[in-house]
Amino acid sequence: MTNTHLSGLPAFLFSPDSGYSGMMIPPYVAAALAGDNRSLAGPVSIHTVSTCAGQEDHVSMWGGRRTQSASGGRNAVDIVAI
Repeated sequence: MTNTHLSGLPAFLFSPDSGYSGMMIPPYVAAALAGDNRSLAGPVSIHTVSTCAGQEDHVSMWGGRRTQSASGGRNAVDIVAI
């Protein structure tokens, strides 16, 4: 909606002579959240720390994955809201 080339609406939903930036900032926020989700999508296994003689290295990663999933979900909700 904010891209005049795709929607035919005024750029950023404001007329050029208004002096306002209009809806310019929300796409930046959505892009930043999408970038954050891309980084959260990486496997936590690459950050594993071996414990118990290498037998339970996956256990330490569970909390990180849960946190990443929750953050990614909140980001997705915010992106859709924007």
